[in-house]
Amino acid sequence: MVQGVYVDILLTINFLVHVLLISLVSRICGRTQENRWRSTVAALVGAMCSLLIFLPPVPALVEVLFQVASTIIVLLTAFHWRGVGTFFREWVVLMLVSTLFYGLLMLMQGLFALSGMFVFENAVYFHIQTPIFILCLAVSYAAVWLANRLLQELSHPDELYELSMTIEGHRMNFVGFLDTGNHLSEPFSGASVLVCGLDTAAKLLSNPVLDAVFGAENEYCSHIRQIPFSAVSGNGLMPAIKGEEVTLVQGNKRFCCKNFYLAISPEPIGCEEWQILLNRRVLSTEYSTAEKGQVEEDERCEQQSL
Repeated sequence: MVQGVYVDILLTINFLVHVLLISLVSRICGRTQENRWRSTVAALVGAMCSLLIFLPPVPALVEVLFQVASTIIVLLTAFHWRGVGTFFREWVVLMLVSTLFYGLLMLMQGLFALSGMFVFENAVYFHIQTPIFILCLAVSYAAVWLANRLLQELSHPDELYELSMTIEGHRMNFVGFLDTGNHLSEPFSGASVLVCGLDTAAKLLSNPVLDAVFGAENEYCSHIRQIPFSAVSGNGLMPAIKGEEVTLVQGNKRFCCKNFYLAISPEPIGCEEWQILLNRRVLSTEYSTAEKGQVEEDERCEQQSL
């Protein structure tokens, strides 16, 4: 008996599979700040690669080359380029995750004799009528959405903060994202470290300070500290400058910190929603709503006196 394969179901299933695989690679390799549209396009590319199952039989070596080429294209589409070393590590992670995923599906197919499931080298297909598949997909989406909402209710309601930062007398407003994995501190003072990208630093810092950050010899060189960091992508040092004050607001809560450093990452940090990677220790000093109003009134009086 010859089993027919519906292209629409094949593409939809493998699109969802690649969304899962890319999400896993993003989480493992610390790429959670990447743009979602890139991941979506990469999943579409991966789904299109599943059409290779319709090609005539080819030698094993050619098939392996097809698989390697498809994973390379998916990675280049999903993530910003961060160098050959980073790309190779992410490619290895994607290959391992994909091999484990398809291997588990093959194991399930063998153990439970799932006659409606077909696992190929780089694609998976479920033999199910299109209306039933769409209904199952809608029910699954609703279940995941409901579970996500429940988890949000049980966890912190929001990790984004309105942020006002003053460095070298220059004050600007940003949006900060609270990263529970950011435990960076300045080695000598122990001050907490916030992280931003070069584009954000260019808006906040003056040209002489930026020159000092990049290693130029000027009067601001003594203000620059090197912050050691360790990440999935590797270890290294990030230049940082001491800040004067950072204020964070979320709803009726207001936090203020005057002992911190702002590190500048050479790699992209942030997205359209936020620009500064926060450290939980900057939330140590909280003002109540009444205190917030009093502080704002004091700031206005101070500005008027100047």
